[in-house]
Parts: sequence; C-alpha cells; structure tokens
Amino acid sequence: MRFVFALLILLLAACGAPGIPTGTVLKVDGPEATTLALGEGEAVFFNLEVGSAPVRLDAFPVDNPKSAQLELTVFDSNRLPYARSVSRYWFAAPGLAVSSVGRNPKVIDPSLPFSLNLPANFGKAYVRVRNRLPEPTRVRVRAVSRAGYRGSSGQEISGSTAGALLFLGQLDSYVYRGQDARLTFDYPSGGLHPIVEVVRGNNRVFRGEPGMSFDLKPNDHVFVREQSNGGLAGFCDQSLGCADGVSSGVYSLRVE
Repeated sequence: MRFVFALLILLLAACGAPGIPTGTVLKVDGPEATTLALGEGEAVFFNLEVGSAPVRLDAFPVDNPKSAQLELTVFDSNRLPYARSVSRYWFAAPGLAVSSVGRNPKVIDPSLPFSLNLPANFGKAYVRVRNRLPEPTRVRVRAVSRAGYRGSSGQEISGSTAGALLFLGQLDSYVYRGQDARLTFDYPSGGLHPIVEVVRGNNRVFRGEPGMSFDLKPNDHVFVREQSNGGLAGFCDQSLGCADGVSSGVYSLRVE
C-alpha cells in the first residue's frame, strides 16, 4: 500500500500541481505562439526558462485589441504565483489587492500587449494567459530579453539621473558624490506608488513621495522603491534604452 501511495506522489509531481499544467514551451527571443480563440474565463498555459538576462512576457489580443482584458499570470518553479498583469501599463504581486481604475492613461493604446517582467535567473516559469471578457479572442504570446535599464545598485551620481521600477521587490540605490544640492523626486506617469529615502550615516533623514524635495549632502545614500513592499512594477521607454513603449515605471532624481 505504501508503495502505491509513493508511486501516486511521484506521478502527481511529474504532472505538476493541480490547475497549473506544464503547457507549451516558450523560448526567450524565439517564435511567438498563437492560441486558439479563448472564451470568457478560458486559459492557456506555457512554460519557459529565464536565464542570466531579464525577460519581458507579452500577450497580444488578436481579435478585439481595443476592448480586450487579458490576465497574464506567472508561477515560479514551485508553481506558486509570482506576478499578474493588471493592465497594459503595470503589473502586481498576486496577493496585492489593486485596481486599474484611475491608474491607466485615459487613452489606451490597443497595440500594446499585456506584459510583465521577470528578473534575471528567475529559472523555470509557468505562464497562464486568461481571457476575462465575454468576447472570444486569440492571443499571441512571446518572451523577449529585456533591453536597457536593469536597476541601480549603489550607482555613484553627482547630478540628476533617472531610473525605473521594473521588477517586483526592486530597490534602486545610489551614492551621491556631488556638492550640497536640492534633490527633487519626480514620477510623471502615475500607476505606481514610488517613494525615495535618503540615508545619512546610519540614519534615515528623509522619506518622500513624488514632487517632494530634500537638501542633499555629499555621501548621502538614496534609495527608490515601490511603497507597497515592491508589490507593483511597470515599464520603461527609449529614454532609458528600453523597448517597452510604456514609461509607467520611470522616475527621476533631479539635483539642483
């Protein structure tokens, strides 16, 4: 009896967790996959391997791009939920209760996909693409290596700079090497809730939201993150060498 039970466990492990099948293999920078028409609530599954380069996953609605509502969800190698797209402009951690109402531009570009970013060395990823509207649609799915900005870790700066919050849990850090100056934190896009923090010595001397300013001194450490514990992230455009076509993650540190 124990042998039969052990064999059953092995079979379940080979097949994957219930509800998250292995799906079709997607190759990073490989050919796109086009699904059959998905009705309301219907989903299709894929899997891919994320190596040393970060990856952007894209899902394009084929038949009703203007009104489409796709849900793109990624599960990690243990088939635990990692991230989900909420709109064409940003994505979130799965346990975070968020709404796209008031976060998106008034005019939505229907040529944009529903996307999310995976960090370098993420490993095995399982992907679910679901249609959330009654109108059926086929979906084009692809995985591409991310170009451009990948985050800042201790970058030394002496003047103004820009960055982008592109990954869940991302923390950008800078070391200021200039003269006494005024720092202003800007985030023009909306959608995320980024904050800036300044640490001087062992003390946090400033915590601010977009539009706020602070007197910066040499050797101050500056940190930028998303205030919901990194539960939201966005994208960047050509200003940071990215090819996303969306600037929802872009912020700037203006030093004057």
